[in-house]
Amino acid sequence: MKFGYRLSNVCGTAYKRGNIIFSKDGNTAISPIGNRFTIYDLVHNKAITPDVQTRKDIASLALSPNGATLIAVDVDGHAILVDLSRRVTLHHFNFKEPVNHISFSPDGRFFAVTHGKLIQVWRAPGLHREFAPFVLFRTYGGHLDEINHIEWSRDSRFFLSSSRDLTARLFSLNPEKGFVPFTFTGHKDSVVRAFFSADHQTIYTLSRDGAIFSWGKEQLTKREAEKHMQNYLRTKQRKAPLIFGDQDTSTDASGANVFKPREMPGFEPGQSIFTLRSDEEGSSSDSDSDFEGEQPLQAGLRKGAGRAAPGTGAARVDFRGATWRLKARHFFNLPDASARVTSGDFHRASGVLVVGFSHGVFALYEMPDFTSIHTLSLSSQHGITTAAFNPDGQWIALGLRGAGQLVVWEWTSESYILRQSSHSNGAVPQCVAYTADGAHVATGGSDHTVRLWSTRDGSSEVTWNEHTAAVTDLAFSRGGHVLFSASLDGTVRAYDLLRYRNFRTFAAPEPVQFDCVSVDPSGELVCAGTRDTYSLYVWNVQTGRLLDVLSGHEGPISCVAFSPVDGNVVATGSWDQQVRFWDVFSGRRIGDPLALGSDVLALAYRPDGEELSVSTLDGQIHVWCTREMTQVGTVDGRRDIAGGRGAADKVTAANNAASRHFTSLAYSADGRSVLACGVSRFICIYDIQSRQLLTKFQLTRNRSLEGVLDKLNSSRMAAGVSLDLIDDVSDSEDEEAARLVGSHLPGVQSGDLSRRRTRPAIRAYAVRFAPTGRAFACATSEGLLLYSLDLDGDGAVYDPTDLSVELTPEAVREALAGREYLPAIIMAMRLGEESLLQEVYEGIPLALAPLLSRQVPTVYLARYLAFIAKQIEITPHIEFHLGWVRGLLRSHAYIMRQSAAYYGPCLRSVHRAMTARVADIGRVADDNQFLFDYLADMTSVVLNEAAGTDGESDGESDGESSSAAELEDNLADTASDAEIEDQE
Repeated sequence: MKFGYRLSNVCGTAYKRGNIIFSKDGNTAISPIGNRFTIYDLVHNKAITPDVQTRKDIASLALSPNGATLIAVDVDGHAILVDLSRRVTLHHFNFKEPVNHISFSPDGRFFAVTHGKLIQVWRAPGLHREFAPFVLFRTYGGHLDEINHIEWSRDSRFFLSSSRDLTARLFSLNPEKGFVPFTFTGHKDSVVRAFFSADHQTIYTLSRDGAIFSWGKEQLTKREAEKHMQNYLRTKQRKAPLIFGDQDTSTDASGANVFKPREMPGFEPGQSIFTLRSDEEGSSSDSDSDFEGEQPLQAGLRKGAGRAAPGTGAARVDFRGATWRLKARHFFNLPDASARVTSGDFHRASGVLVVGFSHGVFALYEMPDFTSIHTLSLSSQHGITTAAFNPDGQWIALGLRGAGQLVVWEWTSESYILRQSSHSNGAVPQCVAYTADGAHVATGGSDHTVRLWSTRDGSSEVTWNEHTAAVTDLAFSRGGHVLFSASLDGTVRAYDLLRYRNFRTFAAPEPVQFDCVSVDPSGELVCAGTRDTYSLYVWNVQTGRLLDVLSGHEGPISCVAFSPVDGNVVATGSWDQQVRFWDVFSGRRIGDPLALGSDVLALAYRPDGEELSVSTLDGQIHVWCTREMTQVGTVDGRRDIAGGRGAADKVTAANNAASRHFTSLAYSADGRSVLACGVSRFICIYDIQSRQLLTKFQLTRNRSLEGVLDKLNSSRMAAGVSLDLIDDVSDSEDEEAARLVGSHLPGVQSGDLSRRRTRPAIRAYAVRFAPTGRAFACATSEGLLLYSLDLDGDGAVYDPTDLSVELTPEAVREALAGREYLPAIIMAMRLGEESLLQEVYEGIPLALAPLLSRQVPTVYLARYLAFIAKQIEITPHIEFHLGWVRGLLRSHAYIMRQSAAYYGPCLRSVHRAMTARVADIGRVADDNQFLFDYLADMTSVVLNEAAGTDGESDGESDGESSSAAELEDNLADTASDAEIEDQE
C-alpha cells in the first residue's frame, strides 16, 4: 500500500479573509482559505488546493501578470513565493509589518505592498537565478494612517494609494520631471479604493461612508505650473522627503530637496527632478518658446509620451505639469442608512464599478455617469469583504468572510458561475462518510446541515437542513444511494441521493440525543446509539417502524458498527469501558462484553469482518479477533497523537494528556492498515500486523489556531500570560459595528456584549478511507481535507530492482514502433513514467485490446487498471478505454474475484471514472435533445406561417409546396446527422 498521500482539496471552506484574484485569462479564481488558497477552474468546474501554507491566515494575494508566480502574505507580514505550475513554495520572506494589500505592476517588474503608513516597492523575482528574490526598490511616505489599497497605472509608472487618513495619493514609480505627487482630499471617512479610468484622465476615489468622488486631469499653463511647483518645493522644505530608499538626497541653490537617483539616465548632478524642462535636445530658448502666452504646458512632456510602455503594450501615461480638480460627487442612497462600503473594484475597459456593502449587498454602476445597473443581496447578516472583476469584466468574484461564502457572478446575464459556501455561523464538519464509488463525500456539521461534496471538483452539490440540532454521525448504505444521518435533535434521517430529498425520518418514542448511526449490509436495518438513555434503537428502513430498543450499557454509546460479513451482528462501544455485540433480529447479546479498562471512543471493522479495532480514552488501539473474541494486539498512540500547547494552557504539551486519544478509526480498503485521528493536528496510519506507525500527516501549520505549536514564544509572554490572548485588534465586522455606534469612549463597549472572543483550535473530528483506497477524507476545524494519491503530475512508483541498463524510454519507443505492443507495455510499466505509458497505451490499435488484455501479467494488472481509470477521467477516448476495460475484466475476472481485497480499489476507481463520464455524456445528450426539440418547433412555426401566407394567395403552386416539404426533410436530416455525430 502506498502512503504518499498529498492534500488535493479542502471542502467546506470556500473563503475566509483576504482578497480574491483572477488569472490572466479570467477563467481561474484564487480564493484564500486560512493559511492556504484554493484554485477554482471556472470553465471545467474543478478546484484544487495546493499543499503550500503560510505561517498564519492569508491577508492578501497577488498574481504575477504572466500567471507563473503568486505571492501570499499572512496577517503578520510573512510572505511566501509560490510557483503555480508546480504548486511549490520557492521562497519565504518577512515584511516585518502587517500588509493590507499587495499588487504586481502590469509589466511584472515590480510589486508594491502596504507597510503601515508607507508603501514599499520591490523588484519582482525573474526567471534568472538570484541570491535574493525580493529586493527593495524604493519606499514612499506621506500618509498619516494605514494604507488600504494600491492601484497601478497601465504603464506601471504611477500608482494610487488609498488610506484610512481620509485621503488618496498619486505617486510616480521613478522621479519624473515636472511631476508633483497629488493628494486627493475631501472625504469624511476612510478611503477604501482609488481607481484610474481607461484613458487615465479621470481618477475615482471611494470612501467607506458611501461617497465616490470623480477627479479630472487639468493641464496647467507655464505660469500656473511654476506657481504650483514653487508651492510644492516650499512645502518640501518644511517636511521630510516623501520618497526615500534607493537614492541620495541633497538641496539645490534654492534649498529645495533634490533627489539623485542611481543609474537613471537623463538627470544631471544638482538638477531637481521637479524642474520643468523638455527632454528634447536643443537650447533653452527652443523649449521656452513653447510656454509663451497662456498655452498649455507641453514642453515638459517626456519625449515619446503616448507610446507603448516597454514590455507591456500599454500606452504611456504622463501626469507631469498637471493637476486634478474635483468634477463630481456621487453618493450611494441605500435604504439601510447604517450600511458602509467594505470593498469595491473598477473595470477600466467597460467603465463598470462594483461596490460591496456591510449589509451583504453589492451594486454595479456605470461610470462616469454613475448609472445604476443592478443591485443584489447575498446575505442579510454578513457583509461583503472583497470584490474583484476578472480581466474581461464579465465575471465578479465576491467573498463574504462572516458567511464563509464565495460567489462568482456574471453580471451581463445575471447568473451564478460559482457559488461555494461553508458550514454557516462558524460551524465545522464533525462527521464524514464516503459513497460506495468514492465519487462523493458527505459531511454533517454543528450548523444542523448535511452537505454532499464531489471529490472530483470539490463542489457542494446539495445541502439538507432538516435537522434542528448538530449532526453527529453519517452512514451510507452499501449501494451508495441512501444516506443516513444522526443528530442531537433525536431523529435519524434518510436521504435519497437520486432525488436529493429526505424520504424517511426515524424517531424514538421519548426525547433522546443520537450520537452514532450504522446501516446493515443489506440496507434494511438502521441502528443509532444515544448519549442520554444508553440504548441502541433499531428501525426498519422500508417501513420506518421501530423494531427494538437494546439496553445494557451503563454509559453513553459513542460508536456503533455492523459486521461487514454477518448483517445480524452489530457492535457498540460505550463510555462504560465495554464493547458489546448484539443480534439485531433476536435482540439478544452475543457472548460476553469486551472489557477495555477505559472509555471507548471509536471502533471499526476490517473489511472482511475478521478483525475489530477499538480506540479508548487512554490513547490505545485494541485489536480483537471477532471469531475467537480474543485480543491479538495493542497499539500505543499516545505519543503519536499528542497535541500542541494552547496560549491558555498552564502545562506543557508533553505533560498535557487531554488530547492523547483517537476519536475516529477507519480501515484501509485492503484491511492492512488503520487510519486514526483525534483532538490533535495529526492523522496517523498504523500497520495492524506489526502494530507500528507507518506515517502521520500534520493537518496544518497555521499559527492562528490553538494547538499548532508545541512550545509558546517566550517573547510573547508577559506576567505569565500570553499576549496572544489579548484582543488588541478587533475583527472587521466588530470594528464596523463600533464605527456605527459613534466615537470610541473610554470604558464604553458596543455590539453584542455576550459574544466571546476565542482563538479557534485545530481539531480532527472524523476520518474515513475512500472505497478505492486512493484517498481519504478528514473532517477538521479547518474544513473537510481531502488527501489523494492521484494528483496531477504524479506517476507510478517504479521498482529500482526491476530496472536494467537496456531498459530506456528509447527502447520502449522502438518496441512500440516495431509493433511489439506487449513488451512496450511491460517496459513502460517497469519504468513508471506515466507520460511514456500513456504514449504506448494510445499507440496500440483498439482491435488488439482484447488479445493484449489476456497477456497482461498479473503483477501489473492492478497498476494497469488504475492507470486506465485515470485516463478515463482526463482523456476523451471513451470507446478506446471501454475496449481495454472490457478485455481486462473478461480475461482476469477469476483472479480479481479470488483477490477481491487487492483489486477492489482499482476496480472502484474505474467505476467512479465511468460513472462521471456517463453523467457528462448524459448532460450533453439532454442539451442536444432540447436543441432538437427547439429546431423542430421552429420548423413547424415557419412552415405554418408559410402555409398561412400561401393560403391567402390564390396562385399557390405545387412547386412551392414541394419546396416546403423538402425544407422540412432537410432540417430533419440535419438533426439526425448531428445526433449521430454526438453519439459517436
